[in-house]
Amino acid sequence: MAQSRMTGQTNSLFRAIEQRPLAFAAIFFALGVLLSSAFGAILFYIPLTLLLACAALYMLTRLDKNVVIFSAAFLAALLSCSAREAFISRDNIKYGMEKYDGKRVQLLGVVDFPPEINPERNTAAVLVRAQRLMCGKDERKVSGLVKASIYTELKPEELKPGQRVRVTGRLYRAKEKKNPGEFDYRTYLERRGIYALISVNFSRGEDFEVLGAEKPGFFRYAALLTRAKLLLAVEKTMPGKPVEAAVVQGMILGETDNIPSAVSRNFRDSGIFHTLAVSGFNVGLVTAAVFFILRFFGAGKRFSAKFGIGAVLFYCLVAGATPSVVRAAIMSVVFLSAIAMEREADGLNTLGFSAMIVLMLDPLDLFDIGFQLSYAATFGIIYFTPKLQEALKPLPKWLSGALGVTLAAQIFVLPIMAYYFYSISIISLVCNLVSAPLVWAASVFGFFQAAIGIFLPVFGKLLGFVSGLAVTLLLPVTAFCAGLPFAVLRVAKPDIFTVFLYYALVLLLPLLIKQAKTSPVPAISLLVVFNLIFAQAAAHKFTRLDIGYLSMSKAQARYVNYGGGFSALYITGKPSEYDLERVVLPALYSSGVNRLSLLVCSKSAAAVEKKIKCGAVFAMEEEMTENILVNSGSDFSLCISKDYTLVGKYRRELFQMSGKDLYFGSDRRHIEYTDVKGDDARVFYTYGKGWREVNFK
Repeated sequence: MAQSRMTGQTNSLFRAIEQRPLAFAAIFFALGVLLSSAFGAILFYIPLTLLLACAALYMLTRLDKNVVIFSAAFLAALLSCSAREAFISRDNIKYGMEKYDGKRVQLLGVVDFPPEINPERNTAAVLVRAQRLMCGKDERKVSGLVKASIYTELKPEELKPGQRVRVTGRLYRAKEKKNPGEFDYRTYLERRGIYALISVNFSRGEDFEVLGAEKPGFFRYAALLTRAKLLLAVEKTMPGKPVEAAVVQGMILGETDNIPSAVSRNFRDSGIFHTLAVSGFNVGLVTAAVFFILRFFGAGKRFSAKFGIGAVLFYCLVAGATPSVVRAAIMSVVFLSAIAMEREADGLNTLGFSAMIVLMLDPLDLFDIGFQLSYAATFGIIYFTPKLQEALKPLPKWLSGALGVTLAAQIFVLPIMAYYFYSISIISLVCNLVSAPLVWAASVFGFFQAAIGIFLPVFGKLLGFVSGLAVTLLLPVTAFCAGLPFAVLRVAKPDIFTVFLYYALVLLLPLLIKQAKTSPVPAISLLVVFNLIFAQAAAHKFTRLDIGYLSMSKAQARYVNYGGGFSALYITGKPSEYDLERVVLPALYSSGVNRLSLLVCSKSAAAVEKKIKCGAVFAMEEEMTENILVNSGSDFSLCISKDYTLVGKYRRELFQMSGKDLYFGSDRRHIEYTDVKGDDARVFYTYGKGWREVNFK
């Protein structure tokens, strides 16, 4: 009987592979990208030779087609990764950065993309495709992308793609990750093909000069012109409502430059920030609008589908061709192609096909957070929504549908949010359900407001009134949800193994439930194994003590974190806003710290208290008359002495932390802050016997 069930499950797996070969091929393609990333791109001709050999072997021996498809997908991934590296020109600026890093240079190039404007800081970020580089008497031809940061007020219409520019400023590489939880900005930029930054500050005699214009390609020029006109139409049809106009621009085109940071934070903390990024909803809106409008005016189904394909591809260019837009555009194109050919498209096959196309264009998109969130949410909706709707059958159909889609997406993006942002939005499900009608109204009316407003501003204003009203009602909803004390749960960063284990459990859960109805013992046993593994991972987090220094330029921070429920931060100097937001808080959040039990700080570092909840706070300028026992338990204790030295004990291990020195271990190991300043952070951990150093990169 057991063998019969095993045979049935194996046959089901083979049937699933036969029905959705592209979905499984996408998995093998992703594995190829991961392998290439882990071990480095191999020589270009090796995967090409293997790919041709695979094709020849299939033609000669007639191997199983699925084996060939999966092998070809894996080899194609290796080929794409090696091609990406092989086709980087030898005059690319990445190969000369050691010589010019930190020096004042003059760069000639062409603006590659509309600038990102930050009106609150009066800064702009401009991508420049480099052509020539001059440093003193040294001059050479260069290629590649350089990100220029301009510290002055700039209007979007002042810089357009295709303009030739001369940039004078300091050239440097992006900052490496030096602290636990810190965003790896250098890796992020290099995956986008940006290997150098240049800062321009006019007060230092530096300059950013427009020399002329080079006309871009026809389609790109048309897309950029259309994008500019749509954005301008939204502004003109919503006079006196700059915030509402900025939100609508974000919803229909992903333009978030003009959205105030407080509004963006509310959208993020309430779990609906995805509505400000162009995604499948927007592409689906364009697809439906074009298709049904043509059908309304009497066009045939096949003609409407073919015309819709062109409209979707053009909108993809207008919206910036980000991974989420490309993914949705490819899915829409396949869907419309199926209509044109009078065939039915499979959701998971289409998703797998779109993933392979996106990754062939740039394999490193696999590591893009937006790509991962987009595909995880879409996969969850396709795979899990029908199962959740079945479980929610007693509810009204509209409610079970809305709950099913929202829950499915949330379940599949949860570990990604925990891994990258160390947080889970508790209020997200409720906020998504409440805000869905308002987001729909703002997006739909905003889309037609922009399109019609270009030609008929009066009608655009009428539509803008509706979209503006929807956003006006939406803003207090997001502010209320984000302001709830339990809106966001901070969690320790899970390891990759735990993330994969989570997805394995989620994917197997429907099968386990089905199995439990006929034979509960194997299903329950497997669930027990999963629980034991999760419990072991949690035990490692909650029975561990971390101590160490963070790396900052103008302040000194050291912290103690006991997973069992106690954390202390000791900070002196004058930390900048960047240090607090990008170094201190991520280090705490990635360790699962949402509240400090103890904060010891100088007066100039008192801003920390406003950033995170604190229990006891000691200002170092105040005089202490006695030693204080701050916390104690069966295996842990922490004291603060009169000279503000922290003395702690965890089981057999002792440590002592002062303003400049850290001592720990039986051998009184000594670390000074000068060992850390300008270098990587130094963090050590113990389970009560011996110490190890954290490798947080």
